[in-house]
Amino acid sequence: MNAQARHYGKPRTVYSIPACFSEHQRLIPMDKLMAFRLMRYSVAAMQYHLEQGHKHVPLVIPLLFYHGRKGPYPYSTRWLDCFADPETAESVYFNPFSLVDVTVISDETLLGHRRIALMEMVQKHIFVRNWMDKVCDIAALMQNWPITKAQFNSFVYYIDHTGKRSIKTQLFLTTLARQAPRYKGNIMTLVEQLERKGMRKGFRKGKEVARTLLAKGVERTIIAATTGFSEKKLTAFEVTGATDATL
Repeated sequence: MNAQARHYGKPRTVYSIPACFSEHQRLIPMDKLMAFRLMRYSVAAMQYHLEQGHKHVPLVIPLLFYHGRKGPYPYSTRWLDCFADPETAESVYFNPFSLVDVTVISDETLLGHRRIALMEMVQKHIFVRNWMDKVCDIAALMQNWPITKAQFNSFVYYIDHTGKRSIKTQLFLTTLARQAPRYKGNIMTLVEQLERKGMRKGFRKGKEVARTLLAKGVERTIIAATTGFSEKKLTAFEVTGATDATL
């Protein structure tokens, strides 16, 4: 349920989450972590509220109704007590979260972070247009602190999708292959995959252009010269285009 409450004269949306809990219920055994479960439900309610377009996290009040055979309720209702070390948990969750802002940390400092330096360097420079200047640093990190094939693939996926506006992935990879020979095999395999991907994308785009020109009645010789497709291909596009239009 939810209601509008007022706090210092300002309206606030307040949710309450009643959780009925009975000791004798066989489907729900006595749960020492019930306080944590209520926190999970509360966070889920907050998320739902935000998904409805609201701009602020709502106040959610969890309520636990206990009607077991024995009283009083035997467990703590403080969710931090669900941790093995409640004091440490309180210091973590009741203070501002830890922040590593790589944008204000110098490259020299980041390069000294050993195994996490690669991730930090890539994140810091992913949107910088002169990113190719960092290939030497990236290669040195990969040589000095080897990563697994899965980690390498994730690294390439990240720069290809996140930095595609500032990074020419294939040029970056071929340059990296020369400076990080340990990964040359993996790199060249990924370069080939990217080339095939680019060819498929180019083919699809060319096909769309050819179909559009055919539909507008442009001469086939002009379309062939523009797109590079043969007369046979153009005929096939024309036939499949007509078929698609009838579906």
